[in-house]
Amino acid sequence: MGDQLGPRIEEMLNALEPQFNIAPSTQIPIIRQHPKTLEIEPLIARWGFIPHWWKKAEAPTLSINARHEEAATKPMWRDAWLLRRCLIPATHWYEWRKDPAGKQPYSFEMPKGEGFCFAGLYSHWTPPGSDAAIYTAAIVTRDAAPSIAYIHDRMPVVLHPLAWRDWLDPERKTRELVDQVLVIHSIMEMATQRISTRVNSVRNQGPDVLEPLGD
Repeated sequence: MGDQLGPRIEEMLNALEPQFNIAPSTQIPIIRQHPKTLEIEPLIARWGFIPHWWKKAEAPTLSINARHEEAATKPMWRDAWLLRRCLIPATHWYEWRKDPAGKQPYSFEMPKGEGFCFAGLYSHWTPPGSDAAIYTAAIVTRDAAPSIAYIHDRMPVVLHPLAWRDWLDPERKTRELVDQVLVIHSIMEMATQRISTRVNSVRNQGPDVLEPLGD
């Protein structure tokens, strides 16, 4: 990530404590291109998007993921789709498959275990009655690849490293140019592993939540 995005990003990520079980409303790292200086910079944001025009004290529901198919036109996302795109760095994500015995968790990672970036959207929102604005973010999702769909019908958009700067580029201000990055540069095939149900509780935060469960 440092090679593609610069030493400032590498230093920020190296300084973070690992998080193994991230829940909505948790603080997460994001990477954006500053709209005026054009510098690529790291930020900390709330996972759970709140649009800049939101006037209620309580956050909107169902705002941790933005569906690619509707983000360009839905009021919740459309400003960010054109003007406030970000990268969300990660090493894994989790999904749950509905089995007869219950919901079985799986982990997903790159085949060689390297870090990657989700396509994300961010906002700068000021809570009512406060002067302190906060950053919030959501992960862009799409239909799952065939090799993943047997577990879950959706997946986050994982961008190829060569497309990271294109996704952040503030000059991409049309729906067609933004869509182009996702259609051409999404990584679809991931390494998948059945894992322990320890991940089902956010109280379990150690690396043992990633331990494989059988074959």
